[in-house]
Amino acid sequence: MTRFVVVGTDTDAGKTTFSLRWLHAHGGRVAYWKPLETGDSDSETVRRLAPHVTVYPPLARFRDPVAPPLAARREGRSCPSAAEIAA
Repeated sequence: MTRFVVVGTDTDAGKTTFSLRWLHAHGGRVAYWKPLETGDSDSETVRRLAPHVTVYPPLARFRDPVAPPLAARREGRSCPSAAEIAA
C-alpha cells in the first residue's frame, strides 16, 4: 500500500487517534500529512506522540475548529481546492 486516506465527518471523530495507531503499527514505513488543519494542530500532536514518523506540514492552517471552508471564510482567506491539495 502506498497511500492511505482517513476520512471523518466531524471534529473529534477519532481520525487523529486512528492515524496514530496506524502510524505506530507500521513504524517508520509510513508518513503523516493532513493537508488542511483547523483548530489545534493534529500535525504537532502526531509529531509529539509518534516522533519516529515523518510529518509533512499542512498546506493551510486555520484558527477555528470548524470545516476548512468556513474557517477560511472567517479569516478572510481562501481554502485550497481539491486540485491544489492533490497537486
